[in-house]
Amino acid sequence: MHVQQLDQCMKKSEEIRKEKEAAAAALELENSEKAGKAGEGGRGGRKKTRLATAASTAATSTGVTSSNMDLDLPVDPNEPTYCVCNQVSYGEMVACDNNECKIEWFHFGCVGLKEQPKGKWYCPDCATVKKSRKGR
Repeated sequence: MHVQQLDQCMKKSEEIRKEKEAAAAALELENSEKAGKAGEGGRGGRKKTRLATAASTAATSTGVTSSNMDLDLPVDPNEPTYCVCNQVSYGEMVACDNNECKIEWFHFGCVGLKEQPKGKWYCPDCATVKKSRKGR
């Protein structure tokens, strides 16, 4: 029984190590992309979507993964929340193209997306406001 517990602890430790390595690689990639886009206009050159690997650090620290498994890890109270679900960043996310959007980032599943939208994308709240202004 003790050997099994040790095996489980080692497996969890290895998974956490791999997630941290992936997050570090994604952060390095994101930083290099930001450096290349610094001269672009628009919304500060931020990416249209976030990838799961870039958010794995936040998911690990809060116990939330892209498959919504609870890992019983402590929640960081300083971790920002996003989306209509008011959860931390995890999985693929999309940014609302309204510069004045209050939420700004949304999980694909929460807004009914399965892949990155082409062109401009507005969250449900901003899309409603945009449609009501067109009607005037």
